[in-house]
Amino acid sequence: MAAYGYVKFFHIFFMAMWAMSAVGAYIFYLRATIFEVRDNPENEELKKRLVWAYEQFDKTVILEHIAFPLLLITGAILYYLGGWSLAQHWLLVKLVIVIGFFIPLELLDIWISHILGPRITRRRNEFPDEWNSGRALHLKFLLKSSPMIRITVPIVILLAAAKPVLW
Repeated sequence: MAAYGYVKFFHIFFMAMWAMSAVGAYIFYLRATIFEVRDNPENEELKKRLVWAYEQFDKTVILEHIAFPLLLITGAILYYLGGWSLAQHWLLVKLVIVIGFFIPLELLDIWISHILGPRITRRRNEFPDEWNSGRALHLKFLLKSSPMIRITVPIVILLAAAKPVLW
């Protein structure tokens, strides 16, 4: 049963890596620069900084998308090693959130970040309007998904840590 503790450590590590990598980049690199550019749309230096901020954000999103599958894998291993069942309602609620919200959200984010994003970034200088509309789509995704993430991630952590009896 010693393996359970090690797997749990990695599960928690990958959860932190998944939940915090892009969030930190969004808050500290991207959001502030977007607001500055909106307030000063003619400032060329700010526009260059915005491109840089998006590039830094894209790098951290890669970490997020590496961590998420590893989080799912370690979660499945914990389920097996721990002898859990869906009769434990905390686990059922956690899995509904993970399968019903996090997985579709990550699939959409992967498509935006790694399929659409590189395609429009390669043509940024040729078609700046396409790049701007693609980035606007990614920003819209971030703005729409962030409130739900701020609610569901702490709920999942609480469920995993406290394992409450729900009904």
